Amino acid sequence: ALLAVTDKFLKEGPTPEELARAKKRMAASEIFARDNQVGMANWYGSLLVTGQPMARIESWGARIQAVTREQVMAALNTYMTGVNHIDAALLPGKT
Repeated sequence: ALLAVTDKFLKEGPTPEELARAKKRMAASEIFARDNQVGMANWYGSLLVTGQPMARIESWGARIQAVTREQVMAALNTYMTGVNHIDAALLPGKT
């Protein structure tokens, strides 16, 4: 069942409603991450320490909103196929 759902999503991608909902969730996550001084310091600090320039950090929300269905499909088919694809679910005690 897991593979069927994954394969369907890889072929069809997100609906416009799913994509809009994902963007809203990511925007909310950014807002909540910066809703107090400690959270804001951690958010900025974790991005700055990984080499992200301030302009890129500040444009994060706009870049998320600009993501298209086609870009999502390209990413899915790059990272969720081949060796990266979910192809097994191990049960407890099974190897």
